[in-house]
Amino acid sequence: MSQRGWLTHVDDALDALAGHLEAHLDMNVIDQALRPRKTPFLTAAKLYFITGGARLGKSHYAERLAVYLGRNDVTVIATLKPSDDEMARRVAKHQARCRAGWATLEEPYTLASAVAQVHTPVVLIDCLSGFVSNLLLKYEDEGEPAAIRRVLSATNALIFAAK
Repeated sequence: MSQRGWLTHVDDALDALAGHLEAHLDMNVIDQALRPRKTPFLTAAKLYFITGGARLGKSHYAERLAVYLGRNDVTVIATLKPSDDEMARRVAKHQARCRAGWATLEEPYTLASAVAQVHTPVVLIDCLSGFVSNLLLKYEDEGEPAAIRRVLSATNALIFAAK
Protein backbone atom coordinates (compact mmCIF):
# COMPACT_ATOMS: atom_id res chain seq x y z
CA MET A 1 0.00 0.00 0.00
CA SER A 2 1.36 3.45 -0.87
CA GLN A 3 1.97 6.03 1.85
CA ARG A 4 -0.97 8.09 0.59
CA GLY A 5 -3.18 5.00 0.61
CA TRP A 6 -2.03 4.19 4.13
CA LEU A 7 -2.74 7.74 5.34
CA THR A 8 -6.20 7.61 3.77
CA HIS A 9 -6.80 4.25 5.44
CA VAL A 10 -5.70 5.63 8.85
CA ASP A 11 -7.79 8.79 8.36
CA ASP A 12 -10.88 6.71 7.51
CA ALA A 13 -10.28 4.44 10.51
CA LEU A 14 -9.97 7.44 12.86
CA ASP A 15 -13.14 8.97 11.41
CA ALA A 16 -14.98 5.68 11.89
CA LEU A 17 -13.76 5.46 15.49
CA ALA A 18 -14.81 9.06 16.21
CA GLY A 19 -18.22 8.41 14.65
CA HIS A 20 -18.66 5.24 16.68
CA LEU A 21 -17.74 7.02 19.92
CA GLU A 22 -20.07 9.94 19.20
CA ALA A 23 -22.91 7.53 18.36
CA HIS A 24 -22.49 5.49 21.53
CA LEU A 25 -21.42 8.07 24.08
CA ASP A 26 -23.35 11.05 25.38
CA MET A 27 -20.97 13.71 24.04
CA ASN A 28 -22.90 16.49 25.80
CA VAL A 29 -22.14 14.93 29.19
CA ILE A 30 -18.46 14.57 28.24
CA ASP A 31 -18.35 18.14 26.94
CA GLN A 32 -19.91 19.44 30.14
CA ALA A 33 -17.39 17.52 32.25
CA LEU A 34 -14.39 18.79 30.30
CA ARG A 35 -15.51 22.35 29.66
CA PRO A 36 -15.13 25.05 32.26
CA ARG A 37 -18.37 26.27 33.74
CA LYS A 38 -19.89 29.36 32.20
CA THR A 39 -18.27 32.20 34.03
CA PRO A 40 -18.33 35.93 33.35
CA PHE A 41 -14.86 35.50 31.84
CA LEU A 42 -15.94 32.71 29.49
CA THR A 43 -19.09 34.42 28.28
CA ALA A 44 -17.55 37.88 28.04
CA ALA A 45 -14.33 36.89 26.26
CA LYS A 46 -13.90 38.32 22.81
CA LEU A 47 -11.10 36.14 21.55
CA TYR A 48 -10.28 32.46 22.02
CA PHE A 49 -7.26 30.66 20.66
CA ILE A 50 -7.65 26.92 20.33
CA THR A 51 -4.32 25.31 19.66
CA GLY A 52 -2.94 21.85 19.23
CA GLY A 53 -1.40 19.48 16.74
CA ALA A 54 -2.75 18.61 13.33
CA ARG A 55 -5.98 16.61 13.23
CA LEU A 56 -6.68 16.70 16.97
CA GLY A 57 -10.19 18.10 16.69
CA LYS A 58 -9.53 21.84 17.14
CA SER A 59 -12.06 22.85 14.50
CA HIS A 60 -14.72 20.55 15.90
CA TYR A 61 -14.07 21.86 19.41
CA ALA A 62 -14.30 25.49 18.23
CA GLU A 63 -17.60 24.77 16.50
CA ARG A 64 -18.98 23.17 19.66
CA LEU A 65 -17.72 26.08 21.77
CA ALA A 66 -19.58 28.55 19.54
CA VAL A 67 -22.78 26.56 20.03
CA TYR A 68 -22.12 26.23 23.78
CA LEU A 69 -21.83 29.99 24.07
CA GLY A 70 -25.26 30.22 22.46
CA ARG A 71 -24.12 31.47 19.10
CA ASN A 72 -25.75 30.38 15.88
CA ASP A 73 -24.75 33.47 13.93
CA VAL A 74 -21.23 32.37 12.96
CA THR A 75 -18.84 33.00 10.10
CA VAL A 76 -16.16 30.42 9.40
CA ILE A 77 -13.13 31.76 7.55
CA ALA A 78 -11.29 28.87 5.94
CA THR A 79 -7.67 29.50 5.06
CA LEU A 80 -6.56 26.11 3.78
CA LYS A 81 -5.94 25.57 0.10
CA PRO A 82 -6.21 21.89 -0.75
CA SER A 83 -2.90 20.84 -2.25
CA ASP A 84 -3.70 17.16 -2.73
CA ASP A 85 -6.61 14.71 -2.71
CA GLU A 86 -6.35 13.98 1.01
CA MET A 87 -6.47 17.67 1.92
CA ALA A 88 -9.41 18.20 -0.45
CA ARG A 89 -11.24 15.38 1.29
CA ARG A 90 -10.56 16.88 4.73
CA VAL A 91 -11.77 20.30 3.58
CA ALA A 92 -14.95 18.70 2.22
CA LYS A 93 -15.54 17.09 5.63
CA HIS A 94 -15.21 20.45 7.35
CA GLN A 95 -17.59 22.04 4.86
CA ALA A 96 -20.15 19.28 5.36
CA ARG A 97 -19.96 19.69 9.14
CA CYS A 98 -20.71 23.43 9.15
CA ARG A 99 -24.04 24.14 10.73
CA ALA A 100 -26.99 25.42 8.76
CA GLY A 101 -27.00 29.19 8.73
CA TRP A 102 -23.28 29.56 9.32
CA ALA A 103 -21.53 31.61 6.65
CA THR A 104 -18.24 30.41 5.17
CA LEU A 105 -15.56 32.53 3.56
CA GLU A 106 -12.56 30.96 1.88
CA GLU A 107 -9.60 33.28 2.20
CA PRO A 108 -6.07 31.87 2.02
CA TYR A 109 -4.11 35.16 1.85
CA THR A 110 -5.96 38.31 2.97
CA LEU A 111 -7.33 37.21 6.31
CA ALA A 112 -7.45 40.75 7.75
CA SER A 113 -9.78 42.00 5.02
CA ALA A 114 -11.98 38.92 5.46
CA VAL A 115 -12.23 39.53 9.22
CA ALA A 116 -12.99 43.21 8.64
CA GLN A 117 -15.97 42.42 6.40
CA VAL A 118 -17.60 39.94 8.81
CA HIS A 119 -20.54 41.17 10.87
CA THR A 120 -21.46 38.05 12.84
CA PRO A 121 -20.78 37.94 16.60
CA VAL A 122 -18.64 34.80 16.24
CA VAL A 123 -15.85 34.28 13.73
CA LEU A 124 -13.98 30.98 13.51
CA ILE A 125 -10.69 31.17 11.65
CA ASP A 126 -9.59 27.75 10.50
CA CYS A 127 -6.63 27.89 10.63
CA LEU A 128 -3.89 30.40 11.40
CA SER A 129 -1.02 28.00 10.73
CA GLY A 130 -2.50 27.28 7.30
CA PHE A 131 -2.72 31.02 6.67
CA VAL A 132 0.96 31.50 7.59
CA SER A 133 1.98 28.53 5.42
CA ASN A 134 0.02 29.94 2.48
CA LEU A 135 1.86 33.26 2.74
CA LEU A 136 5.28 31.67 3.13
CA LEU A 137 4.69 29.53 0.05
CA LYS A 138 3.26 32.43 -1.95
CA TYR A 139 6.25 34.66 -1.26
CA GLU A 140 9.06 32.07 -1.05
CA ASP A 141 10.58 33.34 -4.32
CA GLU A 142 11.23 36.70 -2.65
CA GLY A 143 13.56 35.03 -0.13
CA GLU A 144 13.03 34.08 3.49
CA PRO A 145 13.48 37.55 5.07
CA ALA A 146 10.98 39.13 2.68
CA ALA A 147 8.48 36.29 3.12
CA ILE A 148 8.73 36.59 6.90
CA ARG A 149 8.18 40.38 6.67
CA ARG A 150 5.05 39.73 4.62
CA VAL A 151 3.77 37.23 7.20
CA LEU A 152 4.42 39.68 10.05
CA SER A 153 2.69 42.46 8.13
CA ALA A 154 -0.35 40.26 7.43
CA THR A 155 -0.42 39.16 11.09
CA ASN A 156 -0.35 42.77 12.29
CA ALA A 157 -3.15 43.61 9.87
CA LEU A 158 -5.16 40.67 11.24
CA ILE A 159 -4.66 41.85 14.84
CA PHE A 160 -5.81 45.34 13.86
CA ALA A 161 -8.87 43.96 12.04
CA ALA A 162 -9.77 41.76 15.01
CA LYS A 163 -9.83 44.76 17.35
